Amino acid sequence: MILHKLRKPDEVEALVQDVFCKAYQELPNLREPEKFAPWLARMAANQAQAWL
Repeated sequence: MILHKLRKPDEVEALVQDVFCKAYQELPNLREPEKFAPWLARMAANQAQAWL
């Protein structure tokens, strides 16, 4: 999904790093741990949109 939007592998790596850092910081705010995967996917999509 992210590679399709950004198309440059180095940008994708930087974005993924940013997403995981943000997710780590925001993890205590995750109310429903069973929804981690969609939460992380939404965070990645939002971050990718911000980069475009």
